[in-house]
Amino acid sequence: MTYQYTDVSLHEFPGEVSLVIYSGGCNMYCPFCFNPELREKEPISFKQVKEAVKEHRDFITAVVLTGGEPGFNPQFGKIMSYLKDTGLKIKLNTNGYMPERGRGVRRTAWIDYLHISLKPPALCTCVKPSVGNFFLSGQILEYSFVYSKSFFPKPILDEWVNTLNEKINHGHWLERWTRPEIFTISQMQIGHCLNKYYNHCSVPSRAELLEVAYLCKDIPSRHLVIETKEYGREIVWKKKFK
Repeated sequence: MTYQYTDVSLHEFPGEVSLVIYSGGCNMYCPFCFNPELREKEPISFKQVKEAVKEHRDFITAVVLTGGEPGFNPQFGKIMSYLKDTGLKIKLNTNGYMPERGRGVRRTAWIDYLHISLKPPALCTCVKPSVGNFFLSGQILEYSFVYSKSFFPKPILDEWVNTLNEKINHGHWLERWTRPEIFTISQMQIGHCLNKYYNHCSVPSRAELLEVAYLCKDIPSRHLVIETKEYGREIVWKKKFK
């Protein structure tokens, strides 16, 4: 069923009424994944995407493609080209890596909002070797990572933040122009994680997220945001690029 994987949102793409399309399958195995059922689903088809867009076209202004991992879909390029042709704005939620069958995607500025979810390498397994990435396919507007004290004790968190800051600031990992507009730190939401161990972890509080945000204050971005279930998205710092 097409609409098993779609929803309409005012939150996913701020300022837009967006159709959210979930595509099954993923190239990574993250134990804290909060859509674990999608990892075992088949990727959404091009036909299903067209049907969903046609159903909602009268009142939506954007489409959000998420998952799972959208780049894992063998019809990813065809889907993205179609969405661009509709004239709707496009947001792509991705882990930043494209498996082999995603090669050949037209690299033009068809992404209006590129959201990369940062994955700590020690905690996530890449099931299939990554052979490309989305870093050159559109302007990155947001990096985000999910925080939990259970798998980010203070020494590991400090090391990860310092490494990330170094790579972004000095271009060892990303080109300087890929610095995001937004850097988001969000709560890990327990209940149906891929690894059931994480369902017994405590959800970090808003105060704890603020402490983490302070550690991330030097990571280049215009807006530093924390996201909690209780208060939603809150901008905690506004600053210029260095």
